[in-house]
Amino acid sequence: MAEIIISSSSKEITKIIRKELQILFRENGFDSRVLNDNKENRKNSLPKERVSQLEACKIIGISLPTLYKEIRRGKFKQYSVGRNKYLLRSEIIEALKK
Repeated sequence: MAEIIISSSSKEITKIIRKELQILFRENGFDSRVLNDNKENRKNSLPKERVSQLEACKIIGISLPTLYKEIRRGKFKQYSVGRNKYLLRSEIIEALKK
């Protein structure tokens, strides 16, 4: 059995993989822009607009029990990652405009 030694850095390998994925995305009709990864995209990504329940209460100007009631009524949508619950700032603002 032959031994293969790869003498590329992880950045070079990542670049090659990204190019191949972009080709696959384009061939299958998907938007390959999702693969563009730079510091600007990471700074402006979705997790930045996540707010905790308490932060949401401060933005809206209501108590936590009232927030729970409004979530049950469907005025605000709550998301969770594991045990952590959060709301999206943009959705809070949209709901308040209504």
